[in-house]
Amino acid sequence: MVAKLVAKTKGIGEQIRKDSIILGMMVKKNIKRLFRNSWLGVIWTVLNPLLNMLVMVFVFSSFFNRAVDFPTYVLSGYMTFNFMRGSTSQALTSIVNNRGIINKVKISTHLFPMADVFTDLVSYGFSFIALLLVILVSKRPIFLTTLFVPVYLISLIMFSLGLALLLSTLYVYFRDIKHLYGVFCTLWMYSTPLFWAVENMRPIVQSFVQFNPMYWYVTVFRSLMQDGVMPDAFSVLLCFGMGAAMMIIGGAVFRFGQKKFILYI
Repeated sequence: MVAKLVAKTKGIGEQIRKDSIILGMMVKKNIKRLFRNSWLGVIWTVLNPLLNMLVMVFVFSSFFNRAVDFPTYVLSGYMTFNFMRGSTSQALTSIVNNRGIINKVKISTHLFPMADVFTDLVSYGFSFIALLLVILVSKRPIFLTTLFVPVYLISLIMFSLGLALLLSTLYVYFRDIKHLYGVFCTLWMYSTPLFWAVENMRPIVQSFVQFNPMYWYVTVFRSLMQDGVMPDAFSVLLCFGMGAAMMIIGGAVFRFGQKKFILYI
């Protein structure tokens, strides 16, 4: 009994090690493909959030409270939401786009949506550099609470990965979801306080916004980066709770759906 348990544990450990190596190779391949034939290459991962921030600042700053550092406010919200949107949008078609590999090679199919999420995580890292540059240019302090960002980021990765697994499964069976999700993300973005302040809204709107998961992820990140304040325990636990719940739901749907992937892709 014990020998079987040890052998099974070793087998699981070996599979995790192999999957980790394959996942690393996939992410590296995705990054190379992303910046192929681009003169500026990876620099675009810094320039893109900065340029989008400048557009939003130009359009919306006149409607905002001047006491707030608007560029930092916009960029911190935009990069957080964009990581979730970018990673899940890419992962949505990951199973279908890799049907040639799945049909020919024995490989853990969950690695494909995971690779897209972690590829976007690399871009998020460069966006974080852009945020630090904006803070320095704005002559704002970089708080010690910045050191807790990696811990917070785990919850955002969990949420994005769970949603990626869910969407990639649904897309195998319902191709129209790609177009529906694009429209939904646009609505989701404008429903998230990326370039507007919740406190300026009516009480009923403030109550409604709190049902938006990305509101909490954006708020916690801004608390760490812009305000230099540790978020309250409720906000942190809620972020991890939503991440865990999405992982469970997405993982369960993916595990159930992958049994018939071969018939639909």
